[in-house]
Amino acid sequence: MDKIKIILTLFLAVTALSACKAERVVVEVEEGAIQDAISGGVGEAEFSATFETSRSLDERVQSKIDAVERAVRAHLDITDFLVTGDRGGTQIEIEGYLPITTNADENAPWHLLVEPFGQDGHVVRLAIGSDFNSFAREIEVVDMGFRPDRFHPTTIRLRASDAHVTVPAGYVNGEARIMWSTVLDGRTNIRFGGGIFNDVGGAFIIRVSN
Repeated sequence: MDKIKIILTLFLAVTALSACKAERVVVEVEEGAIQDAISGGVGEAEFSATFETSRSLDERVQSKIDAVERAVRAHLDITDFLVTGDRGGTQIEIEGYLPITTNADENAPWHLLVEPFGQDGHVVRLAIGSDFNSFAREIEVVDMGFRPDRFHPTTIRLRASDAHVTVPAGYVNGEARIMWSTVLDGRTNIRFGGGIFNDVGGAFIIRVSN
């Protein structure tokens, strides 16, 4: 019995120290916003993220979530932070905007980085900014269980007009693809999650229309 108690204690400790991964993240990317970044400006991509925890939504948990919200709003462009739950668990829905930029020194904890590729193409990838570590530490101070992972299961909803798009690896419209290419005139869904995408941000290559 003592051995079982020790194992259970260690399991709970590891669980408490584990980082927080979103159930899902959806990022809306428009070709025009990518062009803004290529032209030297900063584009925007609307995003939504859903986090779930088995913790009951009591006053103590709500107080911690309030502190997490303050940290999130201080580091990201947030339009909505919705908390729902009961004794069965808690769900947090976050909506806002991520910058699309060519600046490799971007501060935003998460952003879309645009880099030249070949003669007239660009790689657009999910990237971590220089503020991520300080942002994560602020949340860790509140509760180590809320410390965010660097990367999360993410679906990019890409809209473009006659743009050449290549996805090196990912799920395109629900199907696993390697080196998938098309001339995109409309919208496609690209999902990155699991495996290598737990450690690196997903990417696609685009040659925008003139």
